Amino acid sequence: MGLKTNLPFHQKLIDSTRFLAGRYDTQFVEQHLTMRPEEQEGGEQAEIAAILATLVEHRQRQQALQFTAGPQRNASHWKWGARR
Repeated sequence: MGLKTNLPFHQKLIDSTRFLAGRYDTQFVEQHLTMRPEEQEGGEQAEIAAILATLVEHRQRQQALQFTAGPQRNASHWKWGARR
């Protein structure tokens, strides 16, 4: 679901002490960074976080669109909106 990312690859790269020490060459990835298939997918946690962020954003937009009219509101919608 969603976009596939290479974040797990970059996280593994940054966690590599050899890479951080500057001991790498053009064969570094093939020799030192093997990714398991589940790591290549981007992870279930990222998917859950994206879904949650979407739901929160949707709820905030829905709440922003709703307004409650008080019993003493005699002005038009335009005037009432400007007074808020």
